Amino acid sequence: MRGAYDLVLHNYGPDAFNGSVHIEVPDTLSADDLDKLIREITMNVYRTHNVILTAIGVYSINTKDPEAAAARENVLRLVKENPYILQMHGFYLDKEAKTLRFDIVVSFDAGDRRQVYREVCEKVQAAYPEYTLQTAMDTDFTE
Repeated sequence: MRGAYDLVLHNYGPDAFNGSVHIEVPDTLSADDLDKLIREITMNVYRTHNVILTAIGVYSINTKDPEAAAARENVLRLVKENPYILQMHGFYLDKEAKTLRFDIVVSFDAGDRRQVYREVCEKVQAAYPEYTLQTAMDTDFTE
C-alpha cells in the first residue's frame, strides 16, 4: 500500500465511529492479496482506533510501465505549480483506454476552488491532449 486518502468518519455517539478510506495499491496486486490487505487494515484500524471501516476504496497505481511513472511525475509537477494544490493521489495512466485519472486536493485558501481545479485540469489536458482526464476535486477537511 502506498498511501491512504479520503478518510471520512461518521460519529454515532461516544466511541462509535464508522468510516471509509481509499488506499493506493500496486496494479500487480491480486484479488486475493487485495482482500487480505483490506481485511488486515480493517482489523488494525478497529483494534487501534475503535473505528469500524465500512468501506475501503482502491486506487490502482502504475508499477509496470516506466512511461506511466514518468507521466505521473510530470503531472504531479504540473499540478503542484499551483500554490493552492495540497496533494495529488490516485494517479493511473491507462494507455489502452487513453485515460489519465487522479484526484487533487484544493486548499480552502483558494478564492475559487472550482476555478483552481479547472485551471489545473486544463494545464494537464494541454500536456496530454491524446488522453481523456478522469479527475476529482477532493477536500482536505483537516486544513
